[in-house]
Amino acid sequence: MTSQGTAHGRFQRAIHRRHIQAAEMAAREMGGLSLADALSLCELLTNADPARYERAALRWLQRFIDERLPPLAEVALAASALAELRHGKRNVGLDTLKRLLHHA
Repeated sequence: MTSQGTAHGRFQRAIHRRHIQAAEMAAREMGGLSLADALSLCELLTNADPARYERAALRWLQRFIDERLPPLAEVALAASALAELRHGKRNVGLDTLKRLLHHA
């Protein structure tokens, strides 16, 4: 651990400050993100880098399916919420995805 704390702590601070590069550096140092942390990074990318958001959102959805084995209705809801996060009411999409993570 450095004087700046753990990699996860630095990741969370970077997300809070909306600093993409610092969040990505901490994520690499962590060696992988939880689904919740990956969702935070996706949310950060929504407006900052739409092309990267699309790729990150697809990776998040694939991980959600692989790790949680949700029913098809939840997969559809997650995909819709990811689209809503980028193209619609951001808070609605994010709240839906967080509920799905806590439900599974």
